[in-house]
Amino acid sequence: MEEYLKKFNSYRSASFTWLVIRKICLTQEVLQKKGRTLVPRCFLCNLTGETNSHLFLHCKFTIQHWELLLDITSQSWAMPEQTADLFSFFFF
Repeated sequence: MEEYLKKFNSYRSASFTWLVIRKICLTQEVLQKKGRTLVPRCFLCNLTGETNSHLFLHCKFTIQHWELLLDITSQSWAMPEQTADLFSFFFF
């Protein structure tokens, strides 16, 4: 059972990463393009529109998580502009 959960979580992580890179996660930006009427602000910070790059890279709450990760791994670098650039750094 433990090995099944490990494979399942790996699959879910890979699937989510693919959605983020392709910019098809259901952010407010994507939902508005599909005709949904929403408040055009980030749910986490209420400062700017919820785009893929903002939600996963530039939101003030997301930045705190990235800073924690970078601190734990003793790395320092500038945050990329787009999510695809970030994942290309880590995975390619």
